[in-house]
Amino acid sequence: MFFVIGGAAMNFLVPALVSYIAYGMADRPGIAPGFTVGAVALSMDAYFIGGIVGGVLVTRSPQGSGSWTFPAGLPTSCPS
Repeated sequence: MFFVIGGAAMNFLVPALVSYIAYGMADRPGIAPGFTVGAVALSMDAYFIGGIVGGVLVTRSPQGSGSWTFPAGLPTSCPS
């Protein structure tokens, strides 16, 4: 029973690490995508290496989104 509980607790380590990496690189917009990429990396058996690569890649979307252009009516519905 303790082995199952410990295994379940250790499975949160990769998503937490990836969300911390994404937070460090992209601040708050990177936390949720980082945790999601970490969970996907864990489910694909990529573990830490896949999580680290995914954490670095997921930080590029919030950093690059400042240069996007939107139609005239759309920015009023987007948070600033």
